[in-house]
Amino acid sequence: MNIIYTSCLVSEKKSRKIWGDSQIYEGYQVQKFHRLFSEGLCLNGCEVNVLSILPITRKNCKRLFFFGESEYQKKMKYIYPFIINIPWVKYIFGGISVIYHICKLNNKKDDNFIIADCLNQTAALSSVIAARILNIPSIGIVTDLPDFLSGKENKINNFILRLFDKYILLTDEMSTYIKKNITHKNKPYIVIEGMVDEKVNPVKLKQNTYKHNTKRICMYAGIVDEKYGLNNLVEGFIEADIPDAELHIYGNGEYAEKLKQICKKNTRIRYFGTKKNSFIVEEEQKVDLLVNPRPSTEEFTKYSFPSKNMEYMVSGTPMLTTKLPGMPQEYFPYVYTFEDESATGIAKKLKQVLSLPREELYKKGKEAQNYVLSNKSARIQASKVMTWLSSKKNGE
Repeated sequence: MNIIYTSCLVSEKKSRKIWGDSQIYEGYQVQKFHRLFSEGLCLNGCEVNVLSILPITRKNCKRLFFFGESEYQKKMKYIYPFIINIPWVKYIFGGISVIYHICKLNNKKDDNFIIADCLNQTAALSSVIAARILNIPSIGIVTDLPDFLSGKENKINNFILRLFDKYILLTDEMSTYIKKNITHKNKPYIVIEGMVDEKVNPVKLKQNTYKHNTKRICMYAGIVDEKYGLNNLVEGFIEADIPDAELHIYGNGEYAEKLKQICKKNTRIRYFGTKKNSFIVEEEQKVDLLVNPRPSTEEFTKYSFPSKNMEYMVSGTPMLTTKLPGMPQEYFPYVYTFEDESATGIAKKLKQVLSLPREELYKKGKEAQNYVLSNKSARIQASKVMTWLSSKKNGE
């Protein structure tokens, strides 16, 4: 199977070259998703050509010209079309280049597919145009619904999304919304709620290190915003008043300034700001409990599966989460859940979970890790997509 994968994905080598080892830039979770998925396709024997509109702006990169180049990494070919780092000019050159390269990569066989990130307007529109020209099936990856990202109807993104033949979605509810508000007709789709890296390297002898920890540490890593339940988590932790516990928070957002003031008065709450994902992953493996307080009552939660939940589960550390409607029931036996999402409810659950023996917490975390590694690795999830594409291609 020949996959032309268009997005803003860059190789790790290219990322270091542009932003350096210490650079932390927005959109890392998007990069991680596309990297895992494309690598999963490769692991299943696909020929994958990644066409990337570099995620550079005048804000995160001062360089003006990026001349077309390509490289091979992990059996994938990365192609970076020529772009000029000026708004709109970048999109025009990038779009034309994507169409050119897709036409060049087309081997005129029956197993060609174009997979594109629907939220990247340039890559997505160029991909569907090329797909129509070459009569190649186009598959759009929808990691978030455009209307909920912008807070209003996103006519441009919705128009582009409507043009794709098939979709890879994170939840079934996404399909309902797309049919009702965007395509107004049924189109084939598959749900892939996320994936984990099967090469995860958990901290060794974690069960033994627990015995040497004097504090029980809860951790949250993600967007620091009241919309995602951070205020309830912080207030709940304060109300719980667990003497040997600390709450560590990583990330950035509108709640950050208020959080800094709270930390000054409550030394058991510590805010570390934004860190590289590799650092976050290591810390997730060292703490006692990972928390996701995202409110389940918000409408957008039906159309999303938080990537942090996958990252939490593969860490081997137990997770405490709200019962998000976009999270399939199959996950719940492997995690702890809030019955009450108010600050008082969170306080009660934190006290309950953190009173459990560390050996029991360790066992819960390992069960979650084993589940996602056995069922949700990039290799396995990509294999599901390939089987689905092959059956649709053959008209089954």
